[in-house]
Amino acid sequence: IKRQVDFPKWIWEKEEYQIACVRGLIDTDGGLYFHKHWTKGIRYRNLGLCFTSWSKLLLKSVSTVLEKYKIKFSIDNDQRIYIYSFNEIEKYFRIFNSSNPKIRQKLDYHKTNNRVINKDN
Repeated sequence: IKRQVDFPKWIWEKEEYQIACVRGLIDTDGGLYFHKHWTKGIRYRNLGLCFTSWSKLLLKSVSTVLEKYKIKFSIDNDQRIYIYSFNEIEKYFRIFNSSNPKIRQKLDYHKTNNRVINKDN
């Protein structure tokens, strides 16, 4: 990271290379996570997608590709890219997919299970 690694130049030659590169980076240095929170006495489970790198050049390249496909994200502390909206996460998977079975399992679980965890009555 001291050298601030980035995409190899050849990745920019084709869109399919860019998609595969981002997919590989998120599969290895990112992932899906569950975020639980309370709203009006109801506990919800939401899904988030995150990619972490301390290379500013790598973060910039990943964000450039995500912007190209109009995926809304935020960058936290110049080291993490977050996608919070479930619609944006689904869009990400339609375009980039995942080769990581754990990531696919979390997505499938979230899609098929109730997002309301419990009510505080």
